[in-house]
Amino acid sequence: MFTRVTTDIGGLDEIVDGGLPRPAAISLVGEMGSGKSLLARQISWNLLRKGFDVLYYSVDDSAMDVRDYMRYQGWDITRYEQEGKFHFVDIFLHATDVTNNFPDIPFSEQMKQIFDFNELLKEGNDFCLRKMAGKDLLIIVDSLDPLITLLDEEAALGFLKEMKSITRASQCIGIAIANVETHDSRFKKSYIQIADMVIELNKIGYKRYIRISKSPEISRDKPYYLEIDRKHGITIYPTEELSL
Repeated sequence: MFTRVTTDIGGLDEIVDGGLPRPAAISLVGEMGSGKSLLARQISWNLLRKGFDVLYYSVDDSAMDVRDYMRYQGWDITRYEQEGKFHFVDIFLHATDVTNNFPDIPFSEQMKQIFDFNELLKEGNDFCLRKMAGKDLLIIVDSLDPLITLLDEEAALGFLKEMKSITRASQCIGIAIANVETHDSRFKKSYIQIADMVIELNKIGYKRYIRISKSPEISRDKPYYLEIDRKHGITIYPTEELSL
């Protein structure tokens, strides 16, 4: 049974029938530069202000860069980190440390140390366990692309499955970002099957769009126009349906 959590993002709640499903593992997909990370961070900020705790796996950027980017948007998470409500698992920084400290070990061994799933999941799980008792929780994985490219597709799918299990155990929302179009059709199909909801961001010429290509209790696969304001975030226009 799903409930809905409003995001307070202009137009988004309207096209997902009142808010994001909960509990749910949500796949946020689209090409590079389509606004996936921006949307995830905007959702994080709005849910923080509603009282949610946020666990953020920073993979593509360091935690410091994510903080700076969010602050530029006007979303200063400093107080929430100090209060223990926003927690980073900084995979990007860990990867930098491994490659700098062990330059002579084989690349494959470096990858095993960087993406030690047991350790990464343990750190995230510890945070989840502390927050499970009556708490609202959002998990962001930004993004799965390096895991898919540097390891293999099965490892990335395993990570997504684990996140889905956590959403059920803690009754939370998990969002995993990926550019599935760069991978084979088998992986894309498996990735979508695991997810409870798939939100796609992409472009048609100069126009950007969003569509909900999979969602519980919603029968909708229509693209809607969206606008990105690098200072204020994303706005969606649910009355402006596009033709693909």
